[in-house]
Amino acid sequence: MASQSPDSGQKYVDSAWRIDAESRRCTLGARLDIEEARAGADGRAPDWVKCAKNRLKNVDDVLKARPSRSQRWNGTDVERAWVNLHEAYTILVDLADPQDLRGELPSVHALAKRVLKPDDPELVHLAEVINKPVLDAADRNTVVNTMRSAYRANAEQHRRVRSFRNILLVTAAVLMVFALLFGTVGFLTPETLNLCFGQNCPTGRSVPTRPDVFIVELLGVFGTMIVGALAIRRMRGTSTPYAVPLASLLVKLPTGALTAVGGIVLLKAGFATGVGDLEPAQIVAYAVLFGASQQALTQLLDRQAQTVLNSVGSVGQDGAKPKDPNGQTDGA
Repeated sequence: MASQSPDSGQKYVDSAWRIDAESRRCTLGARLDIEEARAGADGRAPDWVKCAKNRLKNVDDVLKARPSRSQRWNGTDVERAWVNLHEAYTILVDLADPQDLRGELPSVHALAKRVLKPDDPELVHLAEVINKPVLDAADRNTVVNTMRSAYRANAEQHRRVRSFRNILLVTAAVLMVFALLFGTVGFLTPETLNLCFGQNCPTGRSVPTRPDVFIVELLGVFGTMIVGALAIRRMRGTSTPYAVPLASLLVKLPTGALTAVGGIVLLKAGFATGVGDLEPAQIVAYAVLFGASQQALTQLLDRQAQTVLNSVGSVGQDGAKPKDPNGQTDGA
C-alpha cells in the first residue's frame, strides 16, 4: 500500500478498483486530449470537452486522497470515481461522429444487456441501431441515452451490494457484542451461566470457573472455522470493491460462539433425551459440534450473498460475464 498527499500528484493505492479506475482515467484522458485538439481546430463542442475534463479531475481528486472511514462505509469515493468516469466516456461518445460509433456499440450493448431488463425500450431500440447500416445523430442519441441508463442501473446495483455488505458487518458486530457479553457474565459470575454437568465442567474442574463460557465460545468458533474452511470452496470471488463474502464469513464466527453456548445450555436443560452427565472431553466435543452447526443457520445467508453478487455481473456458473472496456468491470 502506498500513500501520498493529494498535492504530490501520486495516487493513493489500497484496492484493485483504484488501479482499474486510474487505468481507465488515463485512457479517457488521452482520448479527450485528441478530442480537445479537434474541437480547437473546427470548433466542435469545446464546452463539452471542458466538462469531461472536469469529470476526470474529480476522478483524480478521489484517487489521490486517502478514503475516510465514512467513505469506506458509504462508498462515496467509489461511486464518485466511477460516476465521473462513466459520464466522461458518455460525453466522448456524444461528441463522436455517428459513423465512428461502430467500435463502441458492442461494449455498450453488452453493458446494457447485463443491467437492463430484456424488454427495456432503450435496450430494444439499441439493438435496432446496431443492425442499421448507416448511423445518424438520432442513433447516436439513442446510444448515449442507453449508456446513461445502463450506468445508472449499474450504480444502483452496487448500492444494493454495499448496503448488503454493511448489513452483514453490523450483524457481525452485534453478534460479537452478545458473545462478549455472555463471556463477561460467565467470567464475573460463573454460577450464573453454569455450563457444568454435575461435577464436570468445560475446564475439567468440578465447579464452574470464570473461563468456562469463553472456552466454550472459543471451541464454537473453532468448529465454525472448520466448516467455514470447507464452505470457502463453494464461494465465488467478486470484482466489486465490497467484500461481501468476507463479511458473510465474519457473521459466522460470533454465530458459532453463540450456538456453542446455546447448545450446551440446551443439553444441560435436558432438551436432548439420553444425554446425562457429560465428561469434560464430551462437553468440548459438543461445543465444537454446536459451533459447526451454525452453518445450517447461515447457509441461507451465503446463498443470498451470492445472489446479490450475481446481480451485478460477478462470475457465475457460466464463467465471467463480459466487461465494459470503458466503464466498470463486472462489479467495480
